[in-house]
Amino acid sequence: MRYKRIFLLFGIFALLLTACNQEDNSDDEKYELLKQDYEALEYEVTILEENLNELIKREDENKRLISKYEKKIERLNEKHKKEIWELENETFRYKQEATFWEEGINADFEGEPYLVFKGESIAGVHIGDTFNAVMKKFGNEFEVVFSDDGFEPVVKFDDFSVSVSEGNYCITELYVSSEKYQTSLGVSVGNNAMEVIDKYKKLYKSNEDGSIHSDYSKWIFDLGEDYIIEFWIDTDTLTKDSVITSINLRNLYHGDV
Repeated sequence: MRYKRIFLLFGIFALLLTACNQEDNSDDEKYELLKQDYEALEYEVTILEENLNELIKREDENKRLISKYEKKIERLNEKHKKEIWELENETFRYKQEATFWEEGINADFEGEPYLVFKGESIAGVHIGDTFNAVMKKFGNEFEVVFSDDGFEPVVKFDDFSVSVSEGNYCITELYVSSEKYQTSLGVSVGNNAMEVIDKYKKLYKSNEDGSIHSDYSKWIFDLGEDYIIEFWIDTDTLTKDSVITSINLRNLYHGDV
């Protein structure tokens, strides 16, 4: 009876030990399964992060490409606009020149031009003379320059230019940079500037004190009726060796050559 009890106790102990081992094995298996699930999830997360980073990288690249193409399109549009603008201006200037040639050259103006001044001239041309008369004097070898700012066309002969009114094709301004042409007082480009200025000072008021117009040079002379003659010299200040480089005859309040 005693031995039976001992065997029974050993049996019970063995059963308990087996149960504990089975429980421990069950936890290990669960741990392994959980570990495998975690590793699988971690791998999946890593793949997703890599995919996300790739998408972000592509998005940034796409943004750079979009920006690049937008700038290219903008440049092309600007170039296109500029080409159209230049073409329109060229067409407009062509029409202006055609009109000038068709009407201005052959026009015999009848009536009184709105700018007339006979008190001074260059190369025998006065403000108010017709362009037809000037062309007969200088020939038909000239260039017509039209302004984009609405100023009158300028006709350039050999170092001699005149502004022409498109309304009546009369001279409104004269500009000379050649020794070949003289004013009515016999002054020309290349003359000693001090002698020229002294000659005009005896007859007309100068702008040395800025009294004629403070924005213009000193060597402007008031010819009367708002008309002026202006001399440019080859030095910053007047000296005994200064030389006249160009001469301009115009109305003080009417445009520029």
